[in-house]
Amino acid sequence: MRLDGQTVSLLATHPLPPGGKRTFEERNSQLSAIADLSRKHAAPFILIGDLNTTMWSPYFSRLVRCSGLVDARMGHGLLPTWPSEFPHLRIPLDHCLVSRDIGVARIKTGRAIGSDHLPLIVDLAIPRQAGK
Repeated sequence: MRLDGQTVSLLATHPLPPGGKRTFEERNSQLSAIADLSRKHAAPFILIGDLNTTMWSPYFSRLVRCSGLVDARMGHGLLPTWPSEFPHLRIPLDHCLVSRDIGVARIKTGRAIGSDHLPLIVDLAIPRQAGK
C-alpha cells in the first residue's frame, strides 16, 4: 500500500491450525515461507494475522529470528486472543510482527465481536521517507 508517498508492505495471513500431522507441517511450512518472503521485501513491512501458534512455540521463534521482524507484543503484555468465550483459557494466537523501522505506539485486545478470537488492535508509527 502507499502511505504518505511510500510503499508499506502488509501481509495478512491465517495458517491452518495444527490439528494433525499434515496441518501441523503445513502451518510450519507456511511460517517458514512467510519468513523468506518478509526478508525479500524492503521495510516498512507488517505481518498480521491468526498464526495458530503462540509466542512460546519454536516455530514462532524461528519465524521471528529468520524474518528479522519484531513482535509488536514485546513490552506490551501477553494479550491473549483465543478463545474469546473462555477468558481464563485464552492464549495469544493472533500476532503482529513489524520491521525494525516501525514503532509500536499501542497494542491491545478489543472486546468480543462475535468471533472465536478477540481482535488485536495495533497502533503503529511508520517513519516518513527521508525528504518527505
